Parts: sequence; structure tokens; C-alpha cells
Amino acid sequence: MLDSDIQGTTGNDKRNRTVRDFRWDKGNIHGYYYDTRSILNKVNHCFTCDESDVKCNDPSHLLNIDIYYKEIISTLTQCADIHIPKVHKSAMKHY
Repeated sequence: MLDSDIQGTTGNDKRNRTVRDFRWDKGNIHGYYYDTRSILNKVNHCFTCDESDVKCNDPSHLLNIDIYYKEIISTLTQCADIHIPKVHKSAMKHY
């Protein structure tokens, strides 16, 4: 997951661009873990080819894997937005 967020961009206008970084050291890590665990436990995708030793050639499974991946990323991002504060990139030291 990316640690920065770009907000306020419209087309090629870079003047309104605000870059923010997550402050994981200042966030509610326990709340983040609790929410990600409870939400990700509800995400379930069953693949019929999991139970056989034959190579799966079902193209719909590739789409399901992409959807499953996007659900995981979306959950992690939303929980980070809720529990982890962000600060302007310029407020952080480069090291």
C-alpha cells in the first residue's frame, strides 16, 4: 500500500496538488487492525478449481482474482484513512 495520497489535482494543474503521508507512528494501530480483520473476514471468494489438482483454465477466475485483490486494497486503504492521520509531505523530514 502506498504511504502517500495526492489530493486536489485537476488535470495538469499541479499548483493545487497536496501530497500527504500517513503517520503510522501517530495512528490508532489497534483500531486499524481490528477493522481490517473484521472487514476482511467478510470477504469470501470461492473457486471451484481449488479442490482439484487439474490446472484451472476458467477465464472468469482471473476476473474474480482481480475483484478479490481490489476488495483487499480498498479495505486496507479505507481503514488507514479512518485510523491513521495524514500530514503534509513538507511537514515531514526527508529521512
